[in-house]
Amino acid sequence: MLSAAQRDAYERDGFIVVPDVFSPAEIDELRRVTDEFVRNAAAVTANDEVYDLEDTHSRDEPRVRRLKAPHLIDPAYFRASRNGKVVAILKELWDSVRFDTGKLNMKSAGYGAPVEWHQGWAFYPHTNDDLAAVGIMLDDIDRENGPMLVVPGSHKGPVYDHHGRDGRFCGAIDPQRGDLDFFARDAVSRQSGIGDGASRARRAWFGDQPLRARAALSLVPVPRRRCLAALGLQGRHREIR
Repeated sequence: MLSAAQRDAYERDGFIVVPDVFSPAEIDELRRVTDEFVRNAAAVTANDEVYDLEDTHSRDEPRVRRLKAPHLIDPAYFRASRNGKVVAILKELWDSVRFDTGKLNMKSAGYGAPVEWHQGWAFYPHTNDDLAAVGIMLDDIDRENGPMLVVPGSHKGPVYDHHGRDGRFCGAIDPQRGDLDFFARDAVSRQSGIGDGASRARRAWFGDQPLRARAALSLVPVPRRRCLAALGLQGRHREIR
């Protein structure tokens, strides 16, 4: 599945994008199921075990930020979490692999919020670094719909504090820290096409931008970004609690 150049890039940069991991038929099924969950969110008024909702969510305009653990709520997502090509890619990186958890992140024009700079490790630390988030793109991701930004090589550095000034966990790195300069580190946008797979080391610095595009008329297709993400682990790991 992976070339020597791709394996070298993962070790050097902390992320890679692999084209056409999922077939058009597989993506069509995932998009259909996802659209149904978004429609059904009209009956939901607050975050629950399935949905993370946008602050502007309403019955008339259902706005979903995330599906939690999608592999537990629909067979299509479960099959995606065991996709043979994804498993093969991770095995080429690590030799052995197991699935930990998943989510489906969404961002839509007009209200899709940016994600602050952070490291995945801060959210679920384990006993070693062999963890990767694998994202499967359900929509094309370009400069107009808020691509993910990653700082190449940042996965080789330390894990930074993700607490606010009040001492509470906020899930973000303070950009005002004197020893960090995200712009000087040449963050790159990870633009991808439908069906592409992207793997990212968990210590890498990453964030993303809001959608720039807006729909001028209701008849104009609204750009959006949806990414089915899973956490893969090498061999046996123990989560640090």
